[in-house]
Amino acid sequence: MHSDVVFVNKGFGIFEAFEGSATFRRNVELIIASLLFLMLVFTLCNYWPIDIWRQDSMYYVDSYADKLSEEGRWINYFLFDCLRLVPGQVAIWLSYLGVVTFGYGVAYNYTGEHRFSLIFGLLICQIPVIPVQLQWPETLVSGFLLLGFASLLARFISIYVFFPLMAVLLFGTFSVFYFVLPLLFLKDLDYKRAVLVFFLWILAFCFGYLITNLIVWQLTGNSIQVAEWRNPNYITDLASLAENLQRIYLAMSSQLLRISLVLISVLVIAVISWGIYSSIVLRSQIVMLLGAFCASGVYLSTLPLGIYIQERTLTPVFIGLISAFLLRKYSSNYMALIGLSLIFLLGLRMSVLTNNGIDWYRANTESMKEEFSQLLPYDPKTVQRLFVVAEMSESQKVFLKFNLEHGIRGRFSEGFAPPMYWLPVLKNMGFKDFRVCTNLEGWDCDYIKPFYEKRFSYELPSGIFTAWKINDHDVILTINPGFLKSPLPEKLLP
Repeated sequence: MHSDVVFVNKGFGIFEAFEGSATFRRNVELIIASLLFLMLVFTLCNYWPIDIWRQDSMYYVDSYADKLSEEGRWINYFLFDCLRLVPGQVAIWLSYLGVVTFGYGVAYNYTGEHRFSLIFGLLICQIPVIPVQLQWPETLVSGFLLLGFASLLARFISIYVFFPLMAVLLFGTFSVFYFVLPLLFLKDLDYKRAVLVFFLWILAFCFGYLITNLIVWQLTGNSIQVAEWRNPNYITDLASLAENLQRIYLAMSSQLLRISLVLISVLVIAVISWGIYSSIVLRSQIVMLLGAFCASGVYLSTLPLGIYIQERTLTPVFIGLISAFLLRKYSSNYMALIGLSLIFLLGLRMSVLTNNGIDWYRANTESMKEEFSQLLPYDPKTVQRLFVVAEMSESQKVFLKFNLEHGIRGRFSEGFAPPMYWLPVLKNMGFKDFRVCTNLEGWDCDYIKPFYEKRFSYELPSGIFTAWKINDHDVILTINPGFLKSPLPEKLLP
């Protein structure tokens, strides 16, 4: 066992008591674990009233075939009829169970300490992009459960089998979770074995992608098709390679900077500084390197295609960086106290952001539910076509004003300005036949342009939306022109 550098004055009673008492350290760990658990319970309770999910969730579609071609989630394809029966809240609880299990497994395999491992698992549950992913709860629950299962499986099978197997399974559910799997092999890891882990990790990733393409081809007749909205840039020469490298750099730098600002820069600097210092003192530089590589894997994997990386997929980046800077085997109680304090502060800040995001999502969906129920008192069976119409420039201003007035913000989420995103609420009300007219373009949208021009006649004194019947069987739902007449709160403008 190596010696730790003590850099605090032993005259401070709390440090002196902590260093000399295993009981005191255990009590601090139990307190922090309890507080993090209460944060998780609060988060789960905050989800409870939500019953509206994103427009392309399994709850609102009749087939997963189109998604299979774009995403390659072949396990979701086979489990489609089962997954769409899982209540959203149950899927969310199971997903968090998978995260806790994985975090606990990573920490315990490295430290062998149950309490610290539980703390670590509860910490990564507070990652603020997880609620964004869980706006599709039934779609990703299989991926979250496989993540937790991986931490158990890694103990019992060879690494040569583990990585290929998990690559195939996670490509069938939620592939970005694959990037954090090397963290399960930190126990007794030296640089020679780390090279082997990385080699197998990368090779198995290619294997998983190949097998998934073969499965998709067998089911659809095509390999995985990259969606146009991802703005792919295939490598064909040195110029396209340079372009994709620049895309990776810009995405990584801008997103990490934004995350550090949201988490509070002083806290981020303290965590990074402590991570570097403790890695030197405790000789755990390899943990830092492995965590950093896992975090960067999300970005580097896009090199061949140059696709856009959405912030909601950054859970592995958080897990990798948290592991790099806060996952340590503390032989000194002094250092453990500092590390645990930073874990608590980071967990608290992430929990606040997590629940802010849930509050934002709930407020927007509940507002739509309330307004639509008042504006559309029609029997859905009598509505042949429900035209959902919005000019994006106007819709974006309306939702910005609504969020500013309510003091809420969806930092990592897509907003609700596109009219397509209003459909889940309408489907929950029983409406089935829609015509979505974004910027007055789309199927049958030319038909309603003369009626849409008369929307000022249906202006309401309050509310985001307005609606009216244009004949016995067609209805228009659009933005209320009156909502923007009052100015945006100046002190809250971005």
